[in-house]
Amino acid sequence: MYKDWLATAAVTLLAILGGIRPAAGQDRLEAYAFLVGAWEGELEYLDYGDDRTRVRLPTSLMCNRSGDGTSLELRFSYEEPDGRVETSTERLAESPEGLYLGELWRIEEAAHRVSAGTYRLVLERQGEDSGRAASIRNTVLVEGDDLTITTLVTYSGSTEALQRNQYRLRRVD
Repeated sequence: MYKDWLATAAVTLLAILGGIRPAAGQDRLEAYAFLVGAWEGELEYLDYGDDRTRVRLPTSLMCNRSGDGTSLELRFSYEEPDGRVETSTERLAESPEGLYLGELWRIEEAAHRVSAGTYRLVLERQGEDSGRAASIRNTVLVEGDDLTITTLVTYSGSTEALQRNQYRLRRVD
């Protein structure tokens, strides 16, 4: 389960990166400097056991450029209710086929108001959630120092979307 959340967050952030293009001659990652840094907040998710219980975990994200400058490195940390800390590191990079981190994502919508510090991105892919075929949709919203990532899941054969998780993070550096 944690890997699913981590991969979803990482792919979503990669999609932000893929949705904005640097000016000619500009370092590719420099255009995405707004993501680099430390973020803290919480992850609220719909428990996979009963699909009713909402669980909130204190969460942090540290985003840095990779040593070779070709990707971003995302280090996630979650504090479990029992005090145990789960961590994971993901590496994000563009591929010629699109936005990739374990899965290929389509950009459905990209709206950027750089001068206002606002970015909105909607991504979608077909995959699985809780062992069932589903359409997975991520909406990313950056407003100033606030980052929200919301994951909606629609199972095959259904038209009803459920909110699987939502990250609410604030820049801390």
